[in-house]
Amino acid sequence: MTIFETIFAIVLFGILAASVIDFVVFLWKNRGPAPDPKREDFVRALIAKRRRELEAAES
Repeated sequence: MTIFETIFAIVLFGILAASVIDFVVFLWKNRGPAPDPKREDFVRALIAKRRRELEAAES
């Protein structure tokens, strides 16, 4: 194998490895929306507030 063939093989392998890594990162980033704890706390606070308002209105 000449030096040119060796360099060519290394470059091709590098492109292949970069493509695989890029694809894995793409899949990892698009695996679905992560739960937002701030939003969940906000919704819980709204529900509790509404419940208190309803209890106050009933009494």
